[in-house]
Amino acid sequence: MKVQHSIVNNSKLNSVPVVNGQIVYVKDTHDLYFDVDNTRTKATDIIFVDTLQERDAIQSPTPNKVYCVLETNYFYRYENDSWQLIGGDVTKSYVDDNFLKKTNTTAFTPTENYHPATKKYVDDSLASYTPPAADVEFDNTGTEIEATTVEEAIIELNTKIGNLNTLIEEINGE
Repeated sequence: MKVQHSIVNNSKLNSVPVVNGQIVYVKDTHDLYFDVDNTRTKATDIIFVDTLQERDAIQSPTPNKVYCVLETNYFYRYENDSWQLIGGDVTKSYVDDNFLKKTNTTAFTPTENYHPATKKYVDDSLASYTPPAADVEFDNTGTEIEATTVEEAIIELNTKIGNLNTLIEEINGE
C-alpha cells in the first residue's frame, strides 16, 4: 500500500477525498485520520509496543485502536482476526541504530542545515510536500475553475491566485 500524507485545517477535512493508504493530519485540531478500505477513521488512541513480537503477543487487541510498533514505527490495527498495516515509515533513528549495529561505525553528524541528514532538511521537505492528486476527480460545478482533477485544480488556482500553501499559512497567521 502506498502511503500518502495530507495536511488540512478542520474546516476543510470533508473536502479531502478518502484515498486508501492516506494519513490526514488536521493541523488546527492536531487530529489524525487514516483512510483504509475506503473509510476514514480518526486515530483516537495510539497504543505503543516495543516490538512486533510484543504486538503479536497481545491476547485481545482492542478494535478501532491504532498500534505503533516502536522498532519499525509502523502503524497497525487489528481487524478480522489479523493485524492490518495502515501506514508508517522507518525513521532515521531506527535506520541509524540498525546500520550501526551491523557496521560498528559511528553516526554521521551533519554540519549544514540543508544536508539530507538534518531535521531541518526533513522538516522543510515535509512542509513543501503536496500529495499526488493526478487521478482524483474534482467537481468544478458552480466554480469558475475549468479543471476536472484535483491536481489540475491546484495548478489552475496556483496560476490564478498564487501558491495555496503560502496563502493558507498567511490566513492562519503562520
